[in-house]
Amino acid sequence: MSSVPVASSRSALRRRGQAHALLLAARNSTLPFEVSTSGRWVRFEIKGNVVYVVGNVWGSGFSVLTVNGVGEAQTEQFMEPGAAVGAGVRHLGR
Repeated sequence: MSSVPVASSRSALRRRGQAHALLLAARNSTLPFEVSTSGRWVRFEIKGNVVYVVGNVWGSGFSVLTVNGVGEAQTEQFMEPGAAVGAGVRHLGR
């Protein structure tokens, strides 16, 4: 018998599903990327521009952190991993 509370098990399953969805979206982008060992974030970098797509810790959804040059950063929120990765890739093209 497992002593893990049901709520904890559900949240762990949700996080694993979120990480898997994020990895699939990153692979579909066809750009080179890094992924964290936990699968919680992916990182894209082109010509000094960096984008992180992160699975949100609380609730569902994904955050996109774009860093263009020194001191320029912005964030956006998305519900779907494909939309988050797509926005991040578009930001890399700027």
